[in-house]
Amino acid sequence: MQFTTFVAALSSLSLIAAAPAASVGPNQQSCKATDFLSNVSYGLTIGVSFPGTATCNNIKNQLSSGINDQNFGNFFCTQGSASGTTSISFQSTHNKASVINSVLGNNFPSVNGFNCPNF
Repeated sequence: MQFTTFVAALSSLSLIAAAPAASVGPNQQSCKATDFLSNVSYGLTIGVSFPGTATCNNIKNQLSSGINDQNFGNFFCTQGSASGTTSISFQSTHNKASVINSVLGNNFPSVNGFNCPNF
C-alpha cells in the first residue's frame, strides 16, 4: 500500500513543469529540466521578446510532431516575468533533447544555441 501511494504521488508530481530560470540576458537562454519516472519537465527562459500566440502554437506543433509521443504535453508559452523575455514549459518523453534544441533554435535564431539537457 505504501509503494502504491508513493507511485501515485510521483505520478502527480510529473504534472508539474520545471520552473523557468529567473533571468537571462538578451539573446541568451536558460533551460532547466526535471526528470520524472515517466517523463521530463522542461522550463525555459529565453532572452527574446514574446513572439506571440501564433509562433508559440507553431513551436508547440513542431515539438509535438518531433517528439511524437503521448508524454508530450502541458505546453505553456508566455511573456517572461522580466521584460523582453519569453517563458516556455512543457513535458516530454525521455531522450528528446536534440529535437527540442533544434526546434527552439529554428524558432529563435538570434539565440546562439539551446542546451536543454537530455534525460
